[in-house]
Amino acid sequence: MTFHSKREIQFYCLASSSSGNAYIMAFPNESGLTSVLVECGLPYKDIQKRMFDNGLAFGNIKACLITHAHKDHSEALSDLLDRNINVYANEKTLEPYKDNPLAHIMEIDRSSEILKDVYAYAFNTVHDVESVGYVIYDKYTNTTILFINDTRTFDIGKLKGLNFDYIFIECNHVRKQLEIVLQKAIESGDQAKVFKYTRQVRYHLSLAGTKKMLRQLGLSNTKAVFLMHLSDDLGRAEVMKREIEYTMKVDCYVCGKNGGIK
Repeated sequence: MTFHSKREIQFYCLASSSSGNAYIMAFPNESGLTSVLVECGLPYKDIQKRMFDNGLAFGNIKACLITHAHKDHSEALSDLLDRNINVYANEKTLEPYKDNPLAHIMEIDRSSEILKDVYAYAFNTVHDVESVGYVIYDKYTNTTILFINDTRTFDIGKLKGLNFDYIFIECNHVRKQLEIVLQKAIESGDQAKVFKYTRQVRYHLSLAGTKKMLRQLGLSNTKAVFLMHLSDDLGRAEVMKREIEYTMKVDCYVCGKNGGIK
Protein backbone atom coordinates (compact mmCIF):
# COMPACT_ATOMS: atom_id res chain seq x y z
CA MET A 1 0.00 0.00 0.00
CA THR A 2 1.13 3.52 -0.80
CA PHE A 3 -0.08 6.33 1.41
CA HIS A 4 -1.36 9.45 -0.35
CA SER A 5 -2.31 12.42 1.77
CA LYS A 6 -5.39 14.44 0.91
CA ARG A 7 -3.01 17.20 -0.10
CA GLU A 8 -1.39 14.78 -2.58
CA ILE A 9 1.96 14.35 -0.86
CA GLN A 10 2.79 10.71 -1.50
CA PHE A 11 4.60 8.51 1.02
CA TYR A 12 6.29 5.22 0.15
CA CYS A 13 8.26 2.79 2.28
CA LEU A 14 10.98 0.86 0.44
CA ALA A 15 12.43 -0.79 3.57
CA SER A 16 12.14 -0.36 7.33
CA SER A 17 14.18 -2.45 9.76
CA SER A 18 17.71 -3.00 11.05
CA SER A 19 18.39 -4.63 7.66
CA GLY A 20 17.77 -1.36 5.84
CA ASN A 21 15.71 1.83 5.82
CA ALA A 22 14.52 3.90 2.87
CA TYR A 23 11.42 6.07 2.47
CA ILE A 24 10.15 8.28 -0.34
CA MET A 25 8.29 11.55 0.15
CA ALA A 26 6.98 12.86 -3.17
CA PHE A 27 6.00 16.54 -3.03
CA PRO A 28 3.61 18.12 -5.54
CA ASN A 29 4.49 21.31 -7.38
CA GLU A 30 3.43 23.16 -10.50
CA SER A 31 5.27 20.71 -12.77
CA GLY A 32 4.35 17.43 -11.05
CA LEU A 33 6.08 15.55 -8.23
CA THR A 34 9.60 15.95 -6.86
CA SER A 35 10.86 13.33 -4.43
CA VAL A 36 13.04 13.26 -1.34
CA LEU A 37 14.63 9.97 -0.31
CA VAL A 38 14.73 9.82 3.49
CA GLU A 39 17.40 7.31 4.59
CA CYS A 40 19.33 5.34 1.96
CA GLY A 41 20.15 2.21 3.93
CA LEU A 42 20.00 -0.28 1.04
CA PRO A 43 22.38 -1.01 -1.83
CA TYR A 44 21.80 1.48 -4.63
CA LYS A 45 20.50 -1.19 -7.03
CA ASP A 46 17.98 -2.37 -4.43
CA ILE A 47 16.66 1.17 -4.04
CA GLN A 48 16.29 1.42 -7.81
CA LYS A 49 14.47 -1.91 -8.03
CA ARG A 50 12.08 -1.15 -5.18
CA MET A 51 11.27 2.23 -6.67
CA PHE A 52 10.57 0.59 -10.03
CA ASP A 53 8.33 -1.96 -8.30
CA ASN A 54 6.35 0.95 -6.82
CA GLY A 55 6.04 2.72 -10.18
CA LEU A 56 8.45 5.46 -9.12
CA ALA A 57 10.99 7.20 -11.35
CA PHE A 58 14.44 7.41 -9.76
CA GLY A 59 15.05 10.59 -11.73
CA ASN A 60 12.44 12.37 -9.58
CA ILE A 61 14.70 12.12 -6.52
CA LYS A 62 16.41 15.48 -6.07
CA ALA A 63 17.56 15.18 -2.46
CA CYS A 64 18.28 12.65 0.27
CA LEU A 65 18.03 13.17 4.05
CA ILE A 66 19.97 10.82 6.34
CA THR A 67 19.64 10.59 10.13
CA HIS A 68 22.99 8.95 10.94
CA ALA A 69 25.95 7.00 9.60
CA HIS A 70 24.91 3.40 10.33
CA LYS A 71 24.82 1.40 7.11
CA ASP A 72 21.16 0.47 7.47
CA HIS A 73 20.47 4.20 7.03
CA SER A 74 23.30 5.39 4.77
CA GLU A 75 24.57 2.51 2.60
CA ALA A 76 23.87 4.14 -0.77
CA LEU A 77 25.22 7.56 0.21
CA SER A 78 28.28 7.56 -2.05
CA ASP A 79 26.26 6.17 -4.98
CA LEU A 80 23.75 9.01 -4.65
CA LEU A 81 26.53 11.60 -4.67
CA ASP A 82 28.06 9.92 -7.74
CA ARG A 83 24.71 10.37 -9.47
CA ASN A 84 24.49 14.09 -8.68
CA ILE A 85 21.87 13.84 -5.93
CA ASN A 86 22.16 16.33 -3.08
CA VAL A 87 22.60 14.57 0.26
CA TYR A 88 21.82 16.23 3.60
CA ALA A 89 23.05 14.82 6.92
CA ASN A 90 24.96 15.71 10.06
CA GLU A 91 28.69 16.42 10.02
CA LYS A 92 29.74 12.99 11.28
CA THR A 93 27.81 11.15 8.57
CA LEU A 94 29.24 13.32 5.80
CA GLU A 95 32.80 13.49 7.14
CA PRO A 96 34.23 11.19 4.41
CA TYR A 97 32.55 13.34 1.74
CA LYS A 98 33.24 16.81 3.16
CA ASP A 99 34.87 18.01 -0.07
CA ASN A 100 31.93 16.95 -2.24
CA PRO A 101 29.76 19.99 -3.13
CA LEU A 102 26.64 17.79 -3.13
CA ALA A 103 27.20 16.71 0.50
CA HIS A 104 25.42 19.30 2.66
CA ILE A 105 26.05 19.33 6.40
CA MET A 106 22.85 20.09 8.29
CA GLU A 107 23.37 22.65 11.02
CA ILE A 108 21.64 21.59 14.21
CA ASP A 109 18.55 23.63 15.12
CA ARG A 110 18.65 25.33 11.73
CA SER A 111 16.41 25.00 8.69
CA SER A 112 17.69 24.38 5.16
CA GLU A 113 15.85 24.47 1.84
CA ILE A 114 16.40 21.00 0.34
CA LEU A 115 13.99 21.42 -2.59
CA LYS A 116 12.15 24.43 -3.92
CA ASP A 117 9.69 25.31 -1.12
CA VAL A 118 10.63 22.23 0.93
CA TYR A 119 12.61 22.85 4.13
CA ALA A 120 14.24 20.51 6.65
CA TYR A 121 15.06 21.43 10.25
CA ALA A 122 17.57 19.14 11.97
CA PHE A 123 17.64 18.42 15.71
CA ASN A 124 19.77 16.05 17.79
CA THR A 125 18.48 12.66 18.88
CA VAL A 126 20.05 10.16 21.30
CA HIS A 127 21.68 7.11 19.68
CA ASP A 128 25.05 5.34 19.94
CA VAL A 129 26.40 7.55 17.14
CA GLU A 130 25.68 11.19 16.37
CA SER A 131 22.14 11.25 14.99
CA VAL A 132 19.44 13.73 14.02
CA GLY A 133 15.72 13.89 13.46
CA TYR A 134 13.99 16.15 10.96
CA VAL A 135 11.05 18.49 10.77
CA ILE A 136 10.16 18.74 7.09
CA TYR A 137 7.95 21.59 5.91
CA ASP A 138 6.41 21.81 2.45
CA LYS A 139 5.37 25.37 1.70
CA TYR A 140 3.41 24.44 -1.43
CA THR A 141 0.93 22.30 0.52
CA ASN A 142 1.49 23.91 3.94
CA THR A 143 2.31 20.50 5.40
CA THR A 144 4.64 19.70 8.31
CA ILE A 145 6.17 16.24 8.76
CA LEU A 146 8.17 14.91 11.71
CA PHE A 147 10.72 12.14 11.06
CA ILE A 148 12.42 10.36 13.98
CA ASN A 149 14.32 7.09 13.54
CA ASP A 150 16.72 5.05 15.71
CA THR A 151 16.63 6.87 19.02
CA ARG A 152 15.82 6.41 22.69
CA THR A 153 14.83 10.02 23.25
CA PHE A 154 15.27 13.61 22.07
CA ASP A 155 14.69 17.12 23.35
CA ILE A 156 10.98 17.28 22.79
CA GLY A 157 10.84 20.83 24.13
CA LYS A 158 12.26 22.11 20.84
CA LEU A 159 9.26 20.68 18.99
CA LYS A 160 6.46 21.68 21.31
CA GLY A 161 3.99 24.06 19.78
CA LEU A 162 4.51 22.72 16.27
CA ASN A 163 1.51 21.19 14.55
CA PHE A 164 2.56 18.04 12.72
CA ASP A 165 0.36 16.82 9.90
CA TYR A 166 2.24 13.51 9.69
CA ILE A 167 4.66 11.80 12.06
CA PHE A 168 7.15 9.09 11.11
CA ILE A 169 8.53 7.59 14.32
CA GLU A 170 10.42 4.50 15.40
CA CYS A 171 8.52 1.87 17.39
CA ASN A 172 11.11 -0.87 17.75
CA HIS A 173 9.88 -3.29 20.40
CA VAL A 174 7.52 -4.10 23.24
CA ARG A 175 9.52 -3.34 26.36
CA LYS A 176 8.25 -6.21 28.56
CA GLN A 177 9.11 -8.78 25.91
CA LEU A 178 12.56 -7.26 25.49
CA GLU A 179 13.18 -7.39 29.24
CA ILE A 180 12.25 -11.10 29.27
CA VAL A 181 14.62 -12.10 26.44
CA LEU A 182 17.38 -9.91 27.89
CA GLN A 183 17.10 -11.63 31.25
CA LYS A 184 17.20 -15.06 29.57
CA ALA A 185 20.31 -14.02 27.63
CA ILE A 186 21.99 -12.86 30.87
CA GLU A 187 21.13 -16.12 32.62
CA SER A 188 22.42 -18.24 29.72
CA GLY A 189 25.61 -16.24 29.38
CA ASP A 190 24.94 -15.47 25.70
CA GLN A 191 27.00 -12.28 25.48
CA ALA A 192 26.08 -11.58 21.85
CA LYS A 193 22.40 -11.48 22.72
CA VAL A 194 23.06 -9.53 25.93
CA PHE A 195 24.82 -6.88 23.83
CA LYS A 196 22.06 -6.87 21.19
CA TYR A 197 19.17 -6.55 23.64
CA THR A 198 20.94 -4.08 25.93
CA ARG A 199 21.57 -1.87 22.90
CA GLN A 200 17.88 -2.04 22.00
CA VAL A 201 16.93 -0.90 25.49
CA ARG A 202 19.41 2.00 25.42
CA TYR A 203 19.06 3.29 21.88
CA HIS A 204 15.67 2.38 20.42
CA LEU A 205 12.13 3.49 21.18
CA SER A 206 9.79 0.92 22.69
CA LEU A 207 6.04 1.01 22.15
CA ALA A 208 5.68 2.70 25.55
CA GLY A 209 8.40 5.22 24.64
CA THR A 210 6.78 5.99 21.30
CA LYS A 211 3.43 6.57 22.99
CA LYS A 212 5.08 8.86 25.55
CA MET A 213 6.70 10.95 22.81
CA LEU A 214 3.47 11.19 20.83
CA ARG A 215 1.55 12.20 23.94
CA GLN A 216 4.04 14.98 24.69
CA LEU A 217 4.02 16.21 21.11
CA GLY A 218 0.24 16.44 20.98
CA LEU A 219 -1.69 15.09 18.03
CA SER A 220 -4.68 17.41 17.75
CA ASN A 221 -3.83 18.29 14.13
CA THR A 222 -2.08 15.05 13.13
CA LYS A 223 -3.67 13.11 10.29
CA ALA A 224 -1.54 9.96 10.55
CA VAL A 225 1.34 8.34 12.42
CA PHE A 226 3.73 5.96 10.65
CA LEU A 227 5.64 3.43 12.76
CA MET A 228 9.14 2.56 11.55
CA HIS A 229 12.06 0.24 12.30
CA LEU A 230 10.17 -2.55 14.07
CA SER A 231 12.40 -5.25 15.53
CA ASP A 232 12.27 -8.54 13.60
CA ASP A 233 11.70 -10.61 16.74
CA LEU A 234 10.30 -8.10 19.24
CA GLY A 235 8.15 -5.86 17.06
CA ARG A 236 4.42 -6.62 17.03
CA ALA A 237 2.96 -4.69 14.12
CA GLU A 238 -0.74 -5.29 14.78
CA VAL A 239 -0.40 -4.76 18.54
CA MET A 240 1.53 -1.52 18.03
CA LYS A 241 -0.84 -0.18 15.40
CA ARG A 242 -3.90 -1.01 17.47
CA GLU A 243 -2.42 0.44 20.66
CA ILE A 244 -1.42 3.74 19.02
CA GLU A 245 -4.81 4.16 17.37
CA TYR A 246 -6.71 3.32 20.56
CA THR A 247 -4.68 5.46 22.99
CA MET A 248 -3.69 8.33 20.68
CA LYS A 249 -6.96 8.55 18.71
CA VAL A 250 -5.13 8.95 15.40
CA ASP A 251 -4.81 6.87 12.25
CA CYS A 252 -1.70 4.68 12.43
CA TYR A 253 0.22 2.83 9.71
CA VAL A 254 3.17 0.43 9.86
CA CYS A 255 6.14 0.62 7.51
CA GLY A 256 7.05 -2.91 6.42
CA LYS A 257 10.48 -4.50 6.69
CA ASN A 258 10.58 -5.17 2.95
CA GLY A 259 8.60 -2.11 2.01
CA GLY A 260 4.97 -1.09 1.86
CA ILE A 261 2.74 0.75 4.30
CA LYS A 262 -0.20 -0.97 5.94
